[in-house]
Order: sequence, then structure tokens, then C-alpha cells
Amino acid sequence: RLQTFPAPPGLLGATLFMFQGCNMLQYMHMHAVAIVAHIPWLIVLDDIVLHTRNRRHLAAAQLGITLLTASQILLGYPYYVYYSTVAEGIYILWVYRSWVSWRRFGLLFFAKLLAFAVAMMQLIPTWNNLQESIRATPDLTFRMGFSMHPLNILQLWSPFAFKDRYFAEQRWTDGNTHEMGLYMGAIATVSLFWLWLRRKHLGRFRKLAISVAIFGGVMLVISLGRY
Repeated sequence: RLQTFPAPPGLLGATLFMFQGCNMLQYMHMHAVAIVAHIPWLIVLDDIVLHTRNRRHLAAAQLGITLLTASQILLGYPYYVYYSTVAEGIYILWVYRSWVSWRRFGLLFFAKLLAFAVAMMQLIPTWNNLQESIRATPDLTFRMGFSMHPLNILQLWSPFAFKDRYFAEQRWTDGNTHEMGLYMGAIATVSLFWLWLRRKHLGRFRKLAISVAIFGGVMLVISLGRY
């Protein structure tokens, strides 16, 4: 609604987001899925902070950002809080031309900072635990672990093309379908070609389609890791 999208594509997008591969495959990591569920609401509140001229709406959106971000942190899965922040950051950059003022970014940052203060009871023990973990001093091999083999791109067309749904050279990745699953549903793959065919008729949504395509392409390359 904030971006004046028609209802049908909005509902389709929400459905795809909810039931896409990552959310479904991570069902055993309930905290991860719960954190991801905050993302759409946070993006809405970010948009309000950056664009509203109503002071009450501004204050309410700031409070909402603080509470939702604190909720994410308290769920205790820092990686997904980071993913959420990246998603918010990309959206904020996309709409930067329409901000009321640069001061609004400061207000948004303050709301986030306050969330970390609220959730400090979770952050302190998490930090202490990190110091005793292998993740505290990861070497290059560790950081390149779970790099997705390029052949897994075939999953976008056939989710069961490989044993266990994914292809991996290392035996230690066996049983980690939830880490290597790339399939996002048939509609997601087909829609890429549909958007390309209609690229000249997307009107005001063309820049959004191009931006998201570039972002998705960069993320795909990063997921290949050592490859």
C-alpha cells in the first residue's frame, strides 16, 4: 500500500515470501523463521519513519521499530537479525530520494540503537558464548564452508534433481538440505522470465524490478562462496 502496489501482486508476493524455500526448509530452526517474519513489518515502519509528516505516526513507527528489533534480538539468532538489517538497508537505499530529510535516517538509527539497549540481556550472554566458540576466530576454510556448488542453480527448475535435493562435493555437508536448498517455488522462477518479457511495460515498477534483480544476482554470487 505504501508503494501503491495493486492488491493481487502484493498478496502473491506475501504468499511467496511466507512459503518460499528458505522459510520452509528452516522449519526446525523456529527462531530463524520467527525473526524473518518480522522483516515485512520492519520495512513498513522504516518507510513510515522516512516519509510521514505526521508526528504521531513518526513516534509510533519509531517505537514499533525498537520493539520489533528487540524482539528479533531476544529470539537469540544473531545471523538472521543481520539478514533482516541487510533487507531493511537495501529498501532504505532504494527510497532515499523520497526521504523527508536526512534527519529521518538519524531517527531510524536511534530507534535501532534503543532496540539493542532493550535486548542487552540477550546480547551480553550471546557475546560471552561467542568468545568460547570456533566462530570467534574463523579461518578462511570455515568461512567458505557451505559454499553452494554452482550446479545447485538447477534447483530453481528442478528441486529434486539431486540426491537430498542438493549437490555438494564435501561429505560433511550431508544431511544439510536446509542449508543448501535453493528452490523458491515454480512461480518465482517463471516470474523472472515473465518480467524480462514485460520489461518495456513495467512502467514505474521497472526500477524496482531492476534493483531487485541486481540484488538477487549479487546475493547468488556471494552464496557460491569459494566457487
